[in-house]
Amino acid sequence: MSDNVGYDKQDPNPLAIGGAVVFILMFTFISGLGLQAYFDQQARELYVHTVLQSPNDALTKLNAQADERLHKYGWVDKANGVAHMPIDEAMKLSVTEIKNKSAQPASAPVAPKKK
Repeated sequence: MSDNVGYDKQDPNPLAIGGAVVFILMFTFISGLGLQAYFDQQARELYVHTVLQSPNDALTKLNAQADERLHKYGWVDKANGVAHMPIDEAMKLSVTEIKNKSAQPASAPVAPKKK
């Protein structure tokens, strides 16, 4: 019979095993860093897309209409002669009217009904 039958007479190479372990650990670490960078970049893009992106045209138009109504004169009901005025002017006018009025109740007190 030959001496090569039944088992391997060569010892494992510790340098090759250590190299493989180091390679696997480095590959895992670098892959983790790459995945973390990818997810951070995706999160940044999602943030920019959802928070920082300019508003759509309908919202811009609605805001412009609201600003126009708040800061310019215009008609609410032209047939009945009802107009609106800029809010700054309306507040100044209200303050002036309140300062010029003497303190009095909004309406005459009403006596309660007896049962």
